[in-house]
Amino acid sequence: QVIVASRWSLQRDKQGLPAAILETNNNITERKRAEEERRYNTQLLRTLTDNASSMLFMVDAAGLTTFVNPAVDQITGYRADELIGQVVHDKIHHSYPDGRPYPSSECPLSGAVRMRKPVRGEDLFVRKDGTFFPVRYSASPIFRDDVPVGAVIEVQDVTESKAAEEEVRKQAELLS
Repeated sequence: QVIVASRWSLQRDKQGLPAAILETNNNITERKRAEEERRYNTQLLRTLTDNASSMLFMVDAAGLTTFVNPAVDQITGYRADELIGQVVHDKIHHSYPDGRPYPSSECPLSGAVRMRKPVRGEDLFVRKDGTFFPVRYSASPIFRDDVPVGAVIEVQDVTESKAAEEEVRKQAELLS
């Protein structure tokens, strides 16, 4: 199947009267196929991010949030419109449980862009209601022409697995 874009133009004679109609045809099959592929990939990506149980963030080089998936709202209580354009660290990683501030300059997640390499680890994040919860995270820089322009961050709420580990530890203590 070939997709063609046709254009017609009216040619006039010296007196301005219609003299001929010219038709130009361009094969746009590849362009249409590429557009359809982009639409499909965008839809697939949206399906993946919308259904992920992990929190997914994208930030620009300045640390401003450019994307969050629905899991962020479900886990932290922050809606996307409360985070987009904001420094995510200031919302969910701003302090230690004892109340001391946690400067973003010391945040390993912010370091992915600065250090130009992925970072992984565990930490505590803060929900909108002020409660802390344990997380496992991964942040990877995004490059354009070898220049870091942001990062994609995946964060897993590990509250349940930490509770299970603690229960196993208590049971082991009772048995020893």
